[in-house]
Amino acid sequence: MALLKHLKKTRYFLTIIVIISFIMLFFGMRQNKPKVSESLAPAVTVAQVVRTSVSPKLSFPGVLISLNIVNLRPRIEGQVIGIHFENGSIVKKDQLLFELDDSFLQTQLAQAQGMLMRDTANLRYSEAEVSRNKTLAQRNITSESKFEQAVATADSNRGTLQIDQATIEQYKIQIGYKKIFSPVDGKIGFRQIDIGNVVRTTDTNYLATIVQMDPIDVQFALPERYVFALKNKNIEEISVDLKFITQQFYHQKGYIKSIDNQIDTASGTFLVRARFSNTDHTLVPGQYVTVEFSLEQTSNALVVPIEAVQVGQTSSYVYIYHPDTQTVHYQPVKPEILDDKTVEIKEGVQAGDTLLTSGHLKVKDNMRVRIVGRDAGKAPVS
Repeated sequence: MALLKHLKKTRYFLTIIVIISFIMLFFGMRQNKPKVSESLAPAVTVAQVVRTSVSPKLSFPGVLISLNIVNLRPRIEGQVIGIHFENGSIVKKDQLLFELDDSFLQTQLAQAQGMLMRDTANLRYSEAEVSRNKTLAQRNITSESKFEQAVATADSNRGTLQIDQATIEQYKIQIGYKKIFSPVDGKIGFRQIDIGNVVRTTDTNYLATIVQMDPIDVQFALPERYVFALKNKNIEEISVDLKFITQQFYHQKGYIKSIDNQIDTASGTFLVRARFSNTDHTLVPGQYVTVEFSLEQTSNALVVPIEAVQVGQTSSYVYIYHPDTQTVHYQPVKPEILDDKTVEIKEGVQAGDTLLTSGHLKVKDNMRVRIVGRDAGKAPVS
């Protein structure tokens, strides 16, 4: 009987121990569950929305334009007897480039000079005839009509003499065209003719082309909404950066030089040219580039690192971090890129909001996250 009571007490005691162990195990799992959940939360970095003054940087595609492009053509017909440059070399203004044979023109010049001597003699004789007939007419020895005929002959010979003199000057000018000089400093391209070729003024091909390299302009189109922003500015004080297709910037800044006088109604844009120094000939006419510059300063702009803004199928968006719940919230925004590091948010966030700057692909709306780093608010580069 005593043994039975002892067994009952033992069973009762073991049951209590099992129940207590189960309760302890249950509450232990409840307490450890958040720690497991926290360790599985995606790791992210964040940055705060900063309110500041910025100068939004505009960016437009452009093409480099030479200030002078000279297509060399012959002004006389002749055989090429001299070429005094290397293809693709730098040439100076008034540098001799081509030389043509002028022997035919020299012959024509000599002929014209001979005709001038002949017609000069004829003029002297006709003037003497005028003088003789005038005296005879006064004495009524000859008729008045003969005197008038002598005057007309002298006038005609005088006109012929002027024609001869003009012809000689014309040949001299043409002979001066036998040497072709560079009209500008620049870079000459490949020649289209060789020594021994005969060139004519009617040829469609150029002898060669020279492009001025320094300074050089970049031409681009601005939307018409920027007309008023430029109206009250000294455009030459607007600093312009130039970026190549490699995303590298040109080492010198330029300035806006000129604005076209009309807006293209088809595209709603107007042409602008900026000028750059190009002493080392890094910039090449026809090269496609990007121009960047600022027109107006915006106060109280909401600025975030560019990494915070993501592009979705319908709009750009950010993830706002809520520290009280340690969760993130999906938020569509309207951004405007300021430079390659910062973005201005026009709509969707407030100053002081904390935004994700990394880990976007690992999170979704209302998901709990784990912050592993913070990015300091960055001022835009102006």
